Amino acid sequence: MRILVGYILVLMILLSCAGCSKSGASGTSETSSSDISQKAQLAEEAKVQAEQKEAKEREPYVSFDLTLEALPKDFTGHDIKNVFYRINEKFPEPRKDEYETTAAYNERINKARSEFSGTIYAFVTGGPLSKYNADKQVLKFENAGLYASREEATRLGELPFNKYALPIIEESNKESAESYKKNTGKKTFYTDIWQLGLNEKNREYMGHAEEAIEQIEIIMSPDKAKALKDSTRILIICTPCAAQIPIAINELYLTGKTSLFIEDKRTINVDILDIWVFDEATGEILYKYSNQNAG
Repeated sequence: MRILVGYILVLMILLSCAGCSKSGASGTSETSSSDISQKAQLAEEAKVQAEQKEAKEREPYVSFDLTLEALPKDFTGHDIKNVFYRINEKFPEPRKDEYETTAAYNERINKARSEFSGTIYAFVTGGPLSKYNADKQVLKFENAGLYASREEATRLGELPFNKYALPIIEESNKESAESYKKNTGKKTFYTDIWQLGLNEKNREYMGHAEEAIEQIEIIMSPDKAKALKDSTRILIICTPCAAQIPIAINELYLTGKTSLFIEDKRTINVDILDIWVFDEATGEILYKYSNQNAG
């Protein structure tokens, strides 16, 4: 009897060990599957990031399609920050060096111009001010917000800059403001601005565009007009003004006695081609105004 009991105990121990072994193998298998899944996810994320980086690097060289009849939903256009820095990289020193021959200078400048001069960019600005007539069920644009702001003429060496500019992005820079405050002891307001530089022809054209957009009347229901009011955007379609050197420039403006007001302006000199009005929520193009119509 004791021998039988002993055999039974040994058998139970063996079976128990076999179960542990299977459990361990199963756990190892599950862990292995989890590792494979995690690695696959990381690989996919890395692929997406690589594609996004490539697209960002390629963006300044990709032209906007002027033949489009509709825009993608939540269309944001070109990233003016990305475009500015890419263009600026091509003109590290726009002036002719005293040790540089005229032929070498012209070759360098023409090569830099050719990188971007034929590229068409589309920059999205804030929406125009609109007013809806409920009786006529007409949406009318009273002010497209396209008037360029006049600036004092500035010079860098012998290089003239535009007197007019159209801001695309304006951002408060608290970190830079605090840095200036520590150095000067003055309360500082610091604004980063990315804008389009306009020549005299562009400035006059902006006026024509303003008048044209003020004449727009779109018939629509009150519900649609109400929804459209907050999602209307303006698209400035332009090409870098290769005739001006540099195409992109960074200028710092400081004003104020008791408080310091700083505007860090990054300007891309452009020739305007078209101005569109569109619904950001749907991508519907509400109006197109071409420079060919100005006059």
